[in-house]
Amino acid sequence: MSFIQLIKDTSPKSYHYFELYYLEKRQKDITLEIFEKLPFCFQLGVFMNFFNGVNTDVDIFSNEEKALQESIKESFAQYEEYLFLDS
Repeated sequence: MSFIQLIKDTSPKSYHYFELYYLEKRQKDITLEIFEKLPFCFQLGVFMNFFNGVNTDVDIFSNEEKALQESIKESFAQYEEYLFLDS
């Protein structure tokens, strides 16, 4: 399973808001469909920018790709929880 699919499955609401952000702010650079197929190392900066815009921390404890993926996954989960509590 791809990293994006994992996020979509575990944090669907927060990923939906990421998609809205992407379509508004980044679609002109590269389509969402292409972005979702890029390797994680090319997606990381966009994820960080999104979480900065929605005031959600990304706790980076290592520069290893697996650890960075875990940090992004946790940020999506944290934002998912916020959206649940806010509704």
